[in-house]
Amino acid sequence: MPRWRGIIQYDGSKFSGFQRQSKGRTVQGVVEKALGKMHKTADVPIFGSGRTDAGVHAFGQVIHFDSPVQIPEERWLQALNGWLPDDVILYAIAPVEETFHARYDAIGKAYEYRVTNGPIKDVFRRLYVHHEFRPLNEELMQEALALFYGTHDFRAFCSTRSTVTSHVRTVTKATLEKSGAEFCFYIEGNGFLHHMVRMIVGTVIKAGHGAIAPEDIQHCLESGDKGNTVKTAPAQGLYLLRVDYPEDTAAKEN
Repeated sequence: MPRWRGIIQYDGSKFSGFQRQSKGRTVQGVVEKALGKMHKTADVPIFGSGRTDAGVHAFGQVIHFDSPVQIPEERWLQALNGWLPDDVILYAIAPVEETFHARYDAIGKAYEYRVTNGPIKDVFRRLYVHHEFRPLNEELMQEALALFYGTHDFRAFCSTRSTVTSHVRTVTKATLEKSGAEFCFYIEGNGFLHHMVRMIVGTVIKAGHGAIAPEDIQHCLESGDKGNTVKTAPAQGLYLLRVDYPEDTAAKEN
């Protein structure tokens, strides 16, 4: 059967994460259900580039699935989006080689994390940004964030539930921009551990309000020990922006 690569976007507020679960509403579950209705058969399995936790949003989650349905690419968007709920959409789709795998072929990802800083929470954005009421020092946060750039053993910055054999990852870009009362983190790398981005951001925020020093973060990176330094930022401020693949990189270079 032909294989399709799709990009989906979703508001994670009412999802228990991306991956299908025995209980709870998931992105994978609703997309598979929509595909099943479109194909008039049992749920069509999809494979994602990776998991996102409950409350995490995505602009560029990549999936793949096999389908015998023969319709033009441009009609796929209208057809599948007609079956999907309002908080998830198929943003783009294209045929790929039958060997393509959304997860195993990925060579990098980019994330954004949004923080508002001030004494009063924005009730209308509470599901889409993390509110930090304590004053944040941008200079200290820039200094702390810079420590994560490059290749490190990130065992201190991942969930204890992680089962990977290696915690070494490379962060290729880590920036922080401030606009009014909002801080926007941008973190790009060749791969991320479970909760890694949220732990980086949460720990940098701790440095920003003076609870820890940049030297404490350096110690965690070198020792692999979380101690009392590492903190996990809430899910709602996190967005998966993009997933990179070798063929995309080659196309850009050409």
